[in-house]
Amino acid sequence: MVIAIVILYMLICVGIGVWASRKQTNMTDFFVAGRKLGPMVVGLAVSSTIMSGFGWVGGFGTMYKTGLHLWTITISATAGTLFAYLYLARPIRVYSEKFNMITTTDFYNLRYKSKTASLTATIGIMCGMVGYLMTNMQALGKVGEALLGINYNLSLTVGAIVLAVY
Repeated sequence: MVIAIVILYMLICVGIGVWASRKQTNMTDFFVAGRKLGPMVVGLAVSSTIMSGFGWVGGFGTMYKTGLHLWTITISATAGTLFAYLYLARPIRVYSEKFNMITTTDFYNLRYKSKTASLTATIGIMCGMVGYLMTNMQALGKVGEALLGINYNLSLTVGAIVLAVY
């Protein structure tokens, strides 16, 4: 029964990915959803990003193993997200619309008028995203192995394919 639910969920994810890809006509659609999403949807997207493989798999396992001191990560992530929502989101949104920016590196390039700042931000983001993605991919394999009882590599491979299509 659990495997059927997981398969249904993965099929829904693939369906959403295929449907959404047909709606995208340019980079603005891809990166910022054509600027059509409201603050609630964007807030939920940010929250779901924080609730990742580390937050729900590795984080809790580490807390269990070492003690509750890792709750500070949860508190600081929540506080940081709230701060960004209350104080940064609106000015960045206005600025990005005014100057037609769609990525964080666009912001750095325009703000500092420096390709070096933009390149540095790009490299930093890419390094962070590689670590973030690898942590989540490992969690995907571990959850499939623990929850469904299937081989770690198979779970990782199927999950990666679904993620790529999504």
